Amino acid sequence: MRYGGWVMRWIGMAGALPLAVALALAPVGLLSAGTPQAIGVVNFAVRPSVPPIPGLFPGRFAADDTTALLQRTAPASLSVISRKTMTEAQAALSWRDRDIANSARLNALATRAHAAHLVIGTVDRLDVEGQSSSASRARATVHIQVFTPPAWITEAVTDTGTAVGTGSVSRIAAQQALHQVIQQVLPLVLSKIPFTR
Repeated sequence: MRYGGWVMRWIGMAGALPLAVALALAPVGLLSAGTPQAIGVVNFAVRPSVPPIPGLFPGRFAADDTTALLQRTAPASLSVISRKTMTEAQAALSWRDRDIANSARLNALATRAHAAHLVIGTVDRLDVEGQSSSASRARATVHIQVFTPPAWITEAVTDTGTAVGTGSVSRIAAQQALHQVIQQVLPLVLSKIPFTR
């Protein structure tokens, strides 16, 4: 899905957001060869239809988990920006979920955080069901996409995944489902970007 189509779906379908994770990239030509490119993770936006889960902020958890995954697995061409730095940059710009569809806001955030790349996501689905009095089951769905100013990259850098988590309480089950799906999808997207290999 290209930039126009995704933004139109964001604007035209109130609340019907796929979990779209994007990389907002500074022009590659401005980066020195061999110099690690800074990558930061923004709090994920959450689709309005996702029900509240006691003790869990899905967008923050997803961003924390994605950052941790990048710190463990990112190629040498990337350096991961701390969550503290990214959170402060978002707060300074009064960041809103809908800003992931605004290239000017993405560029402003990247500049503020000194980031060459931004991983941005929206939670499309996060359902939790009680299996018994002592167990819960959760399902999360994600869609990951890559953004390069000034236009969206093609479907070649898009992937979708669904994962299931279980736990003694709904929060733990939901966290596990988010963790599993992020582990499944993020590497697929990064593997399709030539400058992260």
